[in-house]
Amino acid sequence: MNNIISFFKLIRLKNLIIVAVTQLIIKFSLINPFLDNFMLSNNQFYLLVLSTIFITAAGYIINDIYDVKTDKINKEDSRIIGKSITSKNAITCYILLNLLGLGLGIYIAHVVKELYYSLIFIYCIFSLWTYSKRMKTSFLFGNLQVSLLTALSIFNVVLFDIIPNGINKNNGEMMIFKIILFYASFSFIITFIREMIKDLEDIEGDKKIKAKTLAITYGIEKTKWVSLIFTILTFLGITYFQYFQYSIA
Repeated sequence: MNNIISFFKLIRLKNLIIVAVTQLIIKFSLINPFLDNFMLSNNQFYLLVLSTIFITAAGYIINDIYDVKTDKINKEDSRIIGKSITSKNAITCYILLNLLGLGLGIYIAHVVKELYYSLIFIYCIFSLWTYSKRMKTSFLFGNLQVSLLTALSIFNVVLFDIIPNGINKNNGEMMIFKIILFYASFSFIITFIREMIKDLEDIEGDKKIKAKTLAITYGIEKTKWVSLIFTILTFLGITYFQYFQYSIA
């Protein structure tokens, strides 16, 4: 039982639920009610969600595998790899989850008759690995990489469920496309802010491994100011989005 709980903590079950619920809300509150020309049936869409969840979960695992050294400094009490779960078992789970996610992704790409869309899932797996191995300690690139992947999890709904059939301006596809694009943009900015704040929390461990994060390169105060500026931009973006919705209504 303890191993199961540790595994759920390792894959950040709460975060995975948020990702899944976000995709499902977009599908069943924006696409299905207002569009007739979507590509994926409900069951096929569930497979797309599962693919996203499996690859994201694998990303959390590989992140913790490479983070063992810094976690011993930043959060030893909550560290899982090397304590509750061995590195060998974690790597096995990482490989299996990626294979499941990639397999489902290839199938969904086949369903929408755009097999090259499979490259998106390969990119996500490779990108999460490179982020965990070296990009997370770089100056801003790691933060931008995670933010892009978060936004992509939302944009993929459009990519697989609307775009293959074409976007007809007269049938509302373009409007739904713009709304989802706004959501993806917000998720990008919010994730970027979160990553900067996370760098502030992990600054001591990051110094030990000679990372070059924004917090280390420019200091805590400047990083706080950058985070505040992006928070204000997000607030202004939400305000504009509300005006955008009101003007349509």
